[in-house]
Amino acid sequence: MRGMVPRPLSISVEHTDVDGQQRITIFERGHARLVAHEVDHLHGGCTARR
Repeated sequence: MRGMVPRPLSISVEHTDVDGQQRITIFERGHARLVAHEVDHLHGGCTARR
C-alpha cells in the first residue's frame, strides 16, 4: 500500500545512547520524516497488510 502520510518537519526523540546516558536528539526535515516512520514501526504502526 502506498500513500502520503503526514510527518513533522522536526522531531525530538528521548533515547539512551550506547554509554547508557539519557539523551534528547532533535531531527529535522528528511531525517525527522525517517525517524518518525521508524518510531511508528516501534509503536506497531505502518505494518504491511496483504
